[in-house]
Parts: sequence; structure tokens; C-alpha cells
Amino acid sequence: MRRIGVFGGTFDPVHWGHLLAAETAFSQLSLDKVIWLPTCDPPYKQAAGQFKERLEMVRLAIAERPGFSTLPIDNLSTTDAIDAAIALPNLYTNTHWYWILGIDAFMTLPRWRKRHELVSVYEWVVVPRTTNSQIPQQVVQQLNDLRWQILPMPIVQISSSLIRQYCRDRCSIRHLVPQSVGDYIERHNLYSA
Repeated sequence: MRRIGVFGGTFDPVHWGHLLAAETAFSQLSLDKVIWLPTCDPPYKQAAGQFKERLEMVRLAIAERPGFSTLPIDNLSTTDAIDAAIALPNLYTNTHWYWILGIDAFMTLPRWRKRHELVSVYEWVVVPRTTNSQIPQQVVQQLNDLRWQILPMPIVQISSSLIRQYCRDRCSIRHLVPQSVGDYIERHNLYSA
């Protein structure tokens, strides 16, 4: 049986913390593949970057990493992330599915559209923000059959909001994002306004 992780998020922009989380999940869970699933229109936060820009930055960040990909469809921008995640098991049969996401996004899971369909398919792998990240029991209690775990990994104090602030302040983001992503941000003058 294959083991595939779906890494969902806004990735606004993608950074080394995201890549470390995906690499850690890939290794610790013995995954065959990690499919990165940028959210087109995140319901619980405002995305600063346009979807196509965020998707392109993800593609640049994972280009040289075997086992990492984005969704295998042509027009990803017109596909809702939740509908895509529900459809994935039809593309890959005989697979154990994991959904990798940050603890902040996991906390909103009880409010997600089609959450019960997702909960029945995925085992949830939660990326912590601090060394003592704990899941409030109300999240677990609101969703029957929720299978989840905290991903044991080093805590990285990098956030997309920090990178956007650095861009606005004209500070270097050289060590916060892969060079290809930094070059893309600079070339397209993203997050500077």
C-alpha cells in the first residue's frame, strides 16, 4: 500500500519551514509522495499573493525534490482545494492518506466545508509552531473518527507573514526562502507594497 501526504496551505510565500515540515513528514512517515496543495482562496485568512504566483513559488521550491509535486491537473487555480483533496483518492487507489498542515489551520478544521468527508479519508499530521504545541480537545471532540498526530520536528521560527514584512521593509529574505523563490519574489516585486 502506498503512503501519500497532501500538504495543504496558503504558502504565501512558501519558505524553508514549509520545506522542512514536508521533508520531515516524508521521512518520518515513510511517504512515497507529498502532493503540495496550495489553497486557491483560503476561507479563514486573506492571501496577500495571487494564487498563480503562490503556486509558481511552490513549484519552484519543490522542483528539485523527488517525491514532491503539486496536483496532477492542468487548471489547478479553478479547483477548490477541499474538492481536490476529496477527489485524490480516486486518482491513487490502494493508498493510506495523510494531510500535513500547520497547527493554526488544524484548529479551524471543525469549520471546514466537507470536513467529515476529509476526516474519513485522511490521517492528520499537525506541524507545531512551538515546542509545547497541544491540540485543544474541542477540535478532536467535534470530529468523530479523527486520526491525528503532532509531527515531531525542529521548531522553525519562520513565517510567511514575517517574510512579507521583510519584503515591505526591504530586508533580505535570502535565508528564509529557497533562492528560486526569493528570485521570483524580487523579479515580480511581490509583497513590497
